[in-house]
Amino acid sequence: MRILHLTQCPVAGVPHAIERYARGTSEVHEHHLLAVPEVDVEKSAFASFMPLPSGTLGRIREVARAVKKIRPDVIHAHSSFAGGYARLAPVAVPIVYQPHCFAFDDPGRPWAVRGAYWAAEVLLGVRSTLTVALTPHERALARSIGQGRRTVEVPNVSNVEPLGASVVRRHVGRALRVAMIGRIAPQKDPAFFAETARNLGLNEGRNPGVELVWIGGGDPQDEATLRDSGVTVTGWTDREGVARQLDEADLYLHSAAYEGFPLSVLDAAARNVPVVVRDISCFRGYDIRKVSSPKEAAALLTTLTEDRSPLNAIGRQSDALLQHMNPASQKNALLDLYSRAVGSAALGKEH
Repeated sequence: MRILHLTQCPVAGVPHAIERYARGTSEVHEHHLLAVPEVDVEKSAFASFMPLPSGTLGRIREVARAVKKIRPDVIHAHSSFAGGYARLAPVAVPIVYQPHCFAFDDPGRPWAVRGAYWAAEVLLGVRSTLTVALTPHERALARSIGQGRRTVEVPNVSNVEPLGASVVRRHVGRALRVAMIGRIAPQKDPAFFAETARNLGLNEGRNPGVELVWIGGGDPQDEATLRDSGVTVTGWTDREGVARQLDEADLYLHSAAYEGFPLSVLDAAARNVPVVVRDISCFRGYDIRKVSSPKEAAALLTTLTEDRSPLNAIGRQSDALLQHMNPASQKNALLDLYSRAVGSAALGKEH
């Protein structure tokens, strides 16, 4: 079966997930990629790579051209905009749409904007053969746009090499190092992380027992705000660099305002770094340590600087995520997804 993946996202979790999908099922399916030229993937993971041009109309036309050239059995569109290009293109191919978090779920957007995104999803949903959800929360959102019966859950998988449960690190005799991974952009809410640092007094040089590090880069103004708050910003690094940074961390604190399910949380768990997350919808139903505000996060970190023993229990909760979100589970879900997409499309033609 030929799968044509489509995305306009250049870096971070979405292209990494696409590459993982391709590598995980390469012995069964042939994967092709239509994406922006600067996309951060190993192009050798795909049978072919086609650059996505700029401009909405140009991208919609390019989808049609790619379908004519590749003749895929399934289009797998990743993210809201790619989902729009695929479903607006004049193609008669099953379309799997994976939002990687719905834009209308963003609490930082005005209600009118969220409503417009929701309405667009309802209208475009007519062209979706199947929708991919990463979590039960995302499945519920898909149900709200009329895709409940046509939604398949596919778990995310870590993007770094797992250490194995037997490898445990304890960086004693130094400051508690707390990391966050991601593009410095509104979705990841760097303001939450910066406010946590200020609550700890890092902007004033107080509290030498804790260090906050943002692994990634992005908006220069937001980077400056983080640094002014006492946060170390590493800038963009490759996957090996992410793993090295995680190996130096004592705790991972995820600050995002909304998510599908972040790869970075699984990356931290895979490197045996205890994980604490902001209490947002995608994490509900998972037994993982949560905080609801920068003040609460700072209080927890202050406690851990005095006594690190709770890290053991937090780490065990993090490890449990990998029991469900692992390569074998993802592979089985993807094989089922593509088979169902082709089968659903064939059934639709009969009727």
